[in-house]
Amino acid sequence: MQETVTLESSSLKNEEIVMQNKGMIRLGKYPYTYVRVAVMRTLLIKPAEYERLLKMSVPEIIRYLEETEYKTEIDQLALNYSGTELIDQALNKNIVKTFQKLRRISTKTLQKLVEIYFMRKDMHNLKTIMRGKFTKSSNKEIEFLLVPAGLLTEDTLAALVKIGSIEDMLRNKAITQLIPSEYLKSSLGEFNKTKDIAKLENALDKFYFNTLISFVARLSSQGMLFREFITAEIEILNIMTIMRLKREGIPKKELIEFIISSPDKRQQRKIHGILNAASVDAVIEKLKKLGYAQIIKAGIDEYKKSASLTTIEMDFKRYLLKKTLLFGHKNPLSVDTILSFMFAKDMEIRNLQLLIKCKQFNMPENFIREQMVI
Repeated sequence: MQETVTLESSSLKNEEIVMQNKGMIRLGKYPYTYVRVAVMRTLLIKPAEYERLLKMSVPEIIRYLEETEYKTEIDQLALNYSGTELIDQALNKNIVKTFQKLRRISTKTLQKLVEIYFMRKDMHNLKTIMRGKFTKSSNKEIEFLLVPAGLLTEDTLAALVKIGSIEDMLRNKAITQLIPSEYLKSSLGEFNKTKDIAKLENALDKFYFNTLISFVARLSSQGMLFREFITAEIEILNIMTIMRLKREGIPKKELIEFIISSPDKRQQRKIHGILNAASVDAVIEKLKKLGYAQIIKAGIDEYKKSASLTTIEMDFKRYLLKKTLLFGHKNPLSVDTILSFMFAKDMEIRNLQLLIKCKQFNMPENFIREQMVI
């Protein structure tokens, strides 16, 4: 019998996340929230500190983080974990606490914005569970990788992990409250035939970004920069998808299925032009003409040497981080402060997890530095 789990009560109701326009959302001015978020931002690790961390051993990094806002989580988990596992779990626990605090200090309208941003964590968790079930990983192994910083709580995710099949999990009430069942119907049908997990994962990504697009389209003029950021993020996600799949020799007809649509017609034409490129090298030439030459210069050089796209992806992430930093500086008492902090916090967690894992395997400093988004 399929176990039923429920979704945590949230101000982001199902009818608000389906792709329909239901009127403009006016964010208003909430100086209390924006000032609190600005203070939270001062606790982020400074760029210069990463250089110090690069030269430390794992125990030294742990001691350093015990002097930061991660101390509480490290102390709480120290009895059950040590070394890299301790840091990994402490960082995950901290991002959950951060999300809960952002919700707590926000008005209902701002809560919707915070929730829809962090809903990407739900998609990450669902894909992790699906991939774990697909590879027959143990429930314990899957649970260790989950980050309950979205709308699905830790208990809900643990219950979903215990459900026997991917199909039953995605048909569970907790998921249909988050993702309308009709949306995944065809993708599940195709998965049952082909067992292609990548296309099912892509369906979740598409749902999230389509939901996000629908939400930001309803924001008043105060959300203009937020819309600009999301549009840029989708463009970059599509570019990286095209480059990866072209490198694998995937034909254009199949590749199109993985592209996330944008309401920006100019952007759609741009992506269509990139899709028509014959190879990754041809994509790079198009990106140069589109003004990305300096942004991904290091990545292009690395690709020519090793055919790796990782540095290009890191260059793009740094570009997005810089964009949010500018938003926060230009509009310190606006919703852009929240966006800037959320993205920067996400990158900090990613940097620290990357750092600790690379240190575990004695990776050289230069390699780690190139993978970080600072």
